[in-house]
Amino acid sequence: MVRQRIGQQKFREAMLTYWGGACAVTGLALPDVLRASHAKPWVPEFPLGERKHSGHSLA
Repeated sequence: MVRQRIGQQKFREAMLTYWGGACAVTGLALPDVLRASHAKPWVPEFPLGERKHSGHSLA
């Protein structure tokens, strides 16, 4: 079983959309192997807009 944070799927979808379904570093466009990663540590106290746009999709 894999544990996933609440809202992680929405964050992942937002990052895939923002980065065009590709890795932000390599440009690899294989969504099945991409991981949504936060550029800043995630904490609920960050404003929603800052949380939504502070990440990358990475292979």
